[in-house]
Amino acid sequence: AISSFAYNQPFPVVDGNVFRVLTRIFGIETPIDSNEGKKAIYSLAHELIDRKRALLFNQAIMEFGALQCIPKNPSCKSCIFNQSCYASINNMVTLFPIKQNKIKQRIRYFNYLVFISERNSTLLHKRIENDIWKNLYDFPLVETDEPIENIETLILHTDFYKFKNQLQTLSFIKISSPIKHVLSHQKIIAIFWLVHTSAISKIKNDYTEINLDDIENYPVPVLIENYITSFKELEKK
Repeated sequence: AISSFAYNQPFPVVDGNVFRVLTRIFGIETPIDSNEGKKAIYSLAHELIDRKRALLFNQAIMEFGALQCIPKNPSCKSCIFNQSCYASINNMVTLFPIKQNKIKQRIRYFNYLVFISERNSTLLHKRIENDIWKNLYDFPLVETDEPIENIETLILHTDFYKFKNQLQTLSFIKISSPIKHVLSHQKIIAIFWLVHTSAISKIKNDYTEINLDDIENYPVPVLIENYITSFKELEKK
């Protein structure tokens, strides 16, 4: 720090503000109070620093953290990194930076209903809630506190009824093995239930009926994208 401020040498200054700015923008999930986390942040800052204007770079990033990327309630909408910041895009700003003593992983059980109609259409839902994957699309979801291991248990679940009553002639075709998807603060255990239906009615305004061939036009989480890829590969066989 002294070398940078006194002699304009290309050495990054890494304080709390810098930790916060870089972990949010780049989505660094390594705890900042670990040796690995400190090394990762310093290495990134060293890579980013302007070699000719190190003093200006260090002052700018520290001031940005102090005035814009503040610990609580930052104004992300007015931030110049709004469209590229990992934490902002994924609605995870309050979770960064991560510290070892703050990590409490939540386990969630996602049961995705992949409806396939006779005209080769399916249903997608846009996630607009303040939760993971905001503004991305996924399949109709039944989330449970415990894993659901059979069809009988699923169809008795309250959230399944809205589909059962409005879709015609449901028949379960294939059930995936549980898929684990780990986030910094959550572990998703997902099962995809492939369900054939003769026709898809419009279920309120929460879901969009699309042709399966158009599904790539919708932004989806990596978990869904991986399933779609494997599903298409199976269809080719």
